[in-house]
Amino acid sequence: HCRLAFTGIPTRFEYRVRSVKGSPRWLDISLQRIPETKLLGIARDIDEQKREIESLKRKLNHDELTGLFSRNELLRILQTLPAPSPRCEQALLIIELEHFSRINDMCGLDAGDKVLLYVSDFIGKLSGSRNIAARIGGKKFALLCKDSSMDAAYAKACEIRDKLVAFKFEYNNSNFELG
Repeated sequence: HCRLAFTGIPTRFEYRVRSVKGSPRWLDISLQRIPETKLLGIARDIDEQKREIESLKRKLNHDELTGLFSRNELLRILQTLPAPSPRCEQALLIIELEHFSRINDMCGLDAGDKVLLYVSDFIGKLSGSRNIAARIGGKKFALLCKDSSMDAAYAKACEIRDKLVAFKFEYNNSNFELG
């Protein structure tokens, strides 16, 4: 960057540095050549703005409650996938919770959130390193099985279904089934 500025072209870039206290900070640096081969530099601390941008990106790409990918991020990922071929199969499982509205209506939104966190936790664990889990709606989830045969994806779908059928939510001495 300095060489470019010495040629007479004003240069601006962002750079991450360690402060005196040892914590990294982002700086916006502007360099410009002034007469007599001197270089003028101005650095502005943009660490707070960088953190805010990262926070906004996280909120856009992840479901706020569950931490899973959001619908928008899943759609973006799907658009980047290579076309399926015999050597590279993919499956997209859509999971919609039955009777979830009943839990929300009878037990309240906090209870519904607990159920969603439970479901997202086990779907997230099932996703592993190769698959991608997302919450795509109020009571809808998706699991993208990358590099997976249809048989393996079907087995995973059955595993999810069986776990949801077996799930019993207890609230105020009442049991609720999810399905």
